[in-house]
Amino acid sequence: MSKPKEGTTRDGKLMHFSAGAIIERDEKYLLIDRAIPPFGFAGVAGHVDEGEGGREAVLREIKECSMKCCKGRGGMCNGAASGVYGLGLIGAAIYFIGQATTFWMGVLGVLKAIVWPAMLVYELLKFLNV
Repeated sequence: MSKPKEGTTRDGKLMHFSAGAIIERDEKYLLIDRAIPPFGFAGVAGHVDEGEGGREAVLREIKECSMKCCKGRGGMCNGAASGVYGLGLIGAAIYFIGQATTFWMGVLGVLKAIVWPAMLVYELLKFLNV
């Protein structure tokens, strides 16, 4: 893990530099459901590492937040991520199959439900012009 970029406030207290993004498209905002404290919904943000600029930090944080799978206990994700993905898969399948007008459109809906996270990350990166 990299060392966070540090500085001091005017009164000499230690501070860390952070970078974040408000990602909006079609009047909808991207939020993450934090699996580690502090729990709750948040925008994409994190500490700026030594030798890193704000833009680089935001792009790194987006990449970290969009990881589907984390190996080992040292990752940012936990077992709850699989449950959230599973619920998302079921919800997407219900939505896409419900919109289908033919059997084959229903089959296509199942396939879309399986790959919706990849489509989401692709659209996000395209929106950010990365």
